[in-house]
Amino acid sequence: MSLDCIGDEKMKKVFQSLRMKMLCMIAAMVAITSTVIEVTNYYLIVKQEQAASITLVITFLFVSFTTTVFYFIIRRYIIAVENLSKTMKGISNGDLSVDVVPLKGKNEISTLISSCNEMMTHMRMLRQKISKTKNTVSHSSEQLLASMEETKTAVTEVTMSIQEIAAGSDKQLLNVVETEQAMVDMAKLLQKMTDHSSKVQQSMNRASEHASTGNVSVKEVTNQMNKIYESVKISTSEVKGLEDRSTEIGRIIDTITRIAEQTNLLALNAAIEAARAGEHGKGFAVVAGEVRKLAEESKTSAIQISHLLKEIEAQAKQAYQNMEVNTEEVTLGIATVEDVTEQFSTIMEDVFAAQEQMNKMTRATGEIDGYSFKVMESVMGLSEVAKQAAAYAEEVAAASQEELASIEELVVLAANLKATVSES
Repeated sequence: MSLDCIGDEKMKKVFQSLRMKMLCMIAAMVAITSTVIEVTNYYLIVKQEQAASITLVITFLFVSFTTTVFYFIIRRYIIAVENLSKTMKGISNGDLSVDVVPLKGKNEISTLISSCNEMMTHMRMLRQKISKTKNTVSHSSEQLLASMEETKTAVTEVTMSIQEIAAGSDKQLLNVVETEQAMVDMAKLLQKMTDHSSKVQQSMNRASEHASTGNVSVKEVTNQMNKIYESVKISTSEVKGLEDRSTEIGRIIDTITRIAEQTNLLALNAAIEAARAGEHGKGFAVVAGEVRKLAEESKTSAIQISHLLKEIEAQAKQAYQNMEVNTEEVTLGIATVEDVTEQFSTIMEDVFAAQEQMNKMTRATGEIDGYSFKVMESVMGLSEVAKQAAAYAEEVAAASQEELASIEELVVLAANLKATVSES
């Protein structure tokens, strides 16, 4: 409530009190006047002629005295009220240097003036306090304005940082989603790798079995080649022996041929001698002819056998040469088979090593699959956390925007307060 309102209310109360007193005084004057008129009428009736002039004089004097007394009484109050009104107007205009002259006595006006003077004293003290408070408030408003500006700058930077964090959270969320998808794809690839590893392991097992079978087969081939080599060596020896025997038979055939030739000569000589003997040598001539015939047939057979032996000898020699070539080929075959055996052994070792590596890779793939599942669960949890962080960042960004708006309003209020304090 302003000072004008307080002064107006008190003035209204004072004027109402004065009005009541004036009404009472007017009522008293009316009563006195009525009494005087009644007395005058009485005197007029009793002594109309004698008392008329006296009554009029008395009435005039009484009315004049009463009016004068009433005027001075009213004037005193009116002057006091006018002074009080001027003082209240001065107070309303901010002039607190003048006090109202107090009235003697105890009545509403004097009480009001005393209250007004006390109010003036308190208002002077209040103005001093307000002046001090004004300086303090002005300084505080400047500090508040500076602080609000700094806070506004800080909140703006924080808001920008939070917005960047929100953008980073969105980007991180996108990266986490991409990572999650990549982990899902990797899990699928690992599953395919596991399937392929299982198939490769099965193939390696089959290859190991085939290699083992091949190694056994190669060993059997080696054994067969060794047997063939031994057989070829034996056959070569036998063919060599056959060639030697053929040579011996050839020599025997040559001997038989020479014997047949000599027998033929002897038979011819015997025939000649039988012819010389005449009749006594005819039987001997027949025998000699038969012997000669047998000798010629033996020679012919020996010649045929000799040709056959030469062919057999040539074939045996060719067979021996072929056997030697075959022996060399068998030797080379055995060496090749031994190399193949060594290679099969190396292949077996490599297959077993590859099988062991495939087993390790299969186990490692299974472990990686398990780890990838755990990592995928962690990535999914991280995705949820990133989503929550992004939501929190957006909420914080919105709250920062609201806080920034509130701080801007506080800055405006601080500026208005500073302007108001400066104007006052």
